[in-house]
Amino acid sequence: MDTNDPRVSAIDAALYRLNPPVTPYSTPFTYNNGLTVLEILERIRKAVVDTITYAESFGKEVEGKVKEINATAEQWAKDSKKKLDDFEAFLNDSRVETQAKIDAMNKLVEDFKKRLVDARFDRVEDGDYVDAPMMDNSRIQVPTKQRVEKLSTTLNTAVEKVKADLAQTIKNYYTKSETESIFIKNPYLTEGVVFGSSNATIEASRWTETLCRDLHLNPHVFAIGGGGFTSTADNNFITQVNNARSQMSENERAHTKSVFLIDMLNDIRAQNSVSTQASAFFSLVRECFPSATIYVLPVTFNESSLNNYVQMARSCVSRTYEVTMAGLPFGAVVCEGSRSWLHFGADQAKIWDQGPDNVHMTQAGYDHVRRMFINWMNGGPSFLNPPSQDLHGMSTSAINADYNYLNCERINDTVSIQGSFRIASDSTGYDKELMDLPGWARPYDGVSAVVIGNDRSYKYVYVSKTGKMYSGDILIGNQTYQVNMTYRIF
Repeated sequence: MDTNDPRVSAIDAALYRLNPPVTPYSTPFTYNNGLTVLEILERIRKAVVDTITYAESFGKEVEGKVKEINATAEQWAKDSKKKLDDFEAFLNDSRVETQAKIDAMNKLVEDFKKRLVDARFDRVEDGDYVDAPMMDNSRIQVPTKQRVEKLSTTLNTAVEKVKADLAQTIKNYYTKSETESIFIKNPYLTEGVVFGSSNATIEASRWTETLCRDLHLNPHVFAIGGGGFTSTADNNFITQVNNARSQMSENERAHTKSVFLIDMLNDIRAQNSVSTQASAFFSLVRECFPSATIYVLPVTFNESSLNNYVQMARSCVSRTYEVTMAGLPFGAVVCEGSRSWLHFGADQAKIWDQGPDNVHMTQAGYDHVRRMFINWMNGGPSFLNPPSQDLHGMSTSAINADYNYLNCERINDTVSIQGSFRIASDSTGYDKELMDLPGWARPYDGVSAVVIGNDRSYKYVYVSKTGKMYSGDILIGNQTYQVNMTYRIF
């Protein structure tokens, strides 16, 4: 059968070499159940062609697999080459870094070699020193062990001489025991004795007992209510000393370290001189307590209405001066500023005072006095001076508070008010309240001062014993006035 296909032609040629086939039930021309010879040959040819086609397609699949394997191998070769190139670059970098370190080390060695001194050390002055070179080619002499030993011998000799001289000199001075036996009659002083008014009694919160214990002293309180230098014979300070002499043993009196005289309020109220009685008191105290230091707290002058008199304020100063002068020959020390400790106005008095008409204090008030007294005994100031205070916050509507530049300060007994203030838009009449003052600035009587306006007019203001500032004249609206006011409280 001619198909122009060489494979078919080859099959056709091969068929002639086969034995004549026996095809059961087949005839060249049949139309029954069998196959014709032609149909058999067509089926054989188709089977051979399918086999050849399958073989060709299998070859193509194998060729694809080979190409895929070759591509994978080629990529692996490229990746391997890159890894090898990277590793070689790393090795090259490591060689460069290593070489840099070697170069740096060589440079360090060369620098060190340059610092070495090619020197010769020579002994001089019989070997006491060594002549050594310096880097700048100068030379220095260094002491040797031989020289140090010579110096040590010389120094020891000098020390021994000083010790011998000192031992001889010490013989010219008193020893500790000799000093104590001559100048301190008893070095073990453990007792404290208290004299005074009702503000120093045991009933007054027992603060004087605490005072002694704070000072590591055994307390002996002989204060009597109503006591004073000029009081009656049953309670005056002389009587209190006699009570102590009779009730304390001689050993206790000899071991008394401190005698406290606390509060002359009754003498201050009487306003009579205490010089004679105070001198007698200190003489008796020194006789009964020869080793004691005498401390005087002149007054606890609180905000009670009973103390609110200028005559009493002045008496505080006078009685304090008198007791100071009377105590000088006997070594008494006086806390002059105690009168300032409780003069802090009504608000503070609510904490410190037992009441507006009571000269006695609360526990807080007595604690305050005790701490101030101990602070003074330890070297602190006797006066209690508060910090200065601006007055703009205490202005009334009569003045422009934004332009109130007054400042108030108390130093010991003296108050100073300085600065300027501006009147509000309306002029003020006489006795118009301008501002309040801090309680610690309140005088015990009215005080006044001249003020100068920007128009060069002279006016005056005054501070009443209530602690408020008033206009003493007509002050012009929107006018600014300069103030330089100073007055004493006591």
